[in-house]
Amino acid sequence: MKKRIKTDKSNKRLGSMKAKLIFIVIPVIMISIITLLTITFLASKNIIVEYGNQLIKSVSVSNANQIETWSQDVLSTLNAVQNTLDNVEFSEETQMNYLASTMNKNESFSNGVYIGTDQGELINAFGYVPDADYVVVERDWFKEGLTHDAFAYGSTYIDADTGDSVVSASAKLKSNGPVIRVASTDISLQVVSDMVASMSLMKTGTVFLIDKQIGRASCR
Repeated sequence: MKKRIKTDKSNKRLGSMKAKLIFIVIPVIMISIITLLTITFLASKNIIVEYGNQLIKSVSVSNANQIETWSQDVLSTLNAVQNTLDNVEFSEETQMNYLASTMNKNESFSNGVYIGTDQGELINAFGYVPDADYVVVERDWFKEGLTHDAFAYGSTYIDADTGDSVVSASAKLKSNGPVIRVASTDISLQVVSDMVASMSLMKTGTVFLIDKQIGRASCR
């Protein structure tokens, strides 16, 4: 009888130890599993984020190169015009005919190239007659052109007539006499705007241009 009582006590003690072990081991296992899952999740997240960042950079560079190609094509065409205006002796009539020919050089500046002088002249082939209060030397394109040995872009602005985003590109011309001349053109950003609008960034992303000089989006 005493042996049975002793065995029952041993069984109870063993059962109690098993219960304690279970209560200790199960939380340890759960914590280990949660820790392992957390580490795996964070590692996978970092890999996915890094891949996404690299993909965005790659697409952005590709899009930027496309826009840069357009930009350089425009400037290359304008610099060829500048070279002609600098090195060919034009009469008043032949100069006007040449300016008229620049109207077909590139779709981005359909009005072609025009010339302003420090004498207040505005020479253009597209028939624009400035108002009486239009002062050539006070225009931004003329001031900017005086600092450019080759054609370079100015700041973007909204054309009052069309409502389109426009940027002037201008350059100082060689002068054979005392008159200071600047060649300029108004470049519509519609071409590059359409280009940007057709771009996608990982299907759900948005692409837009930033004018670094004024710090805002100029077109999308």
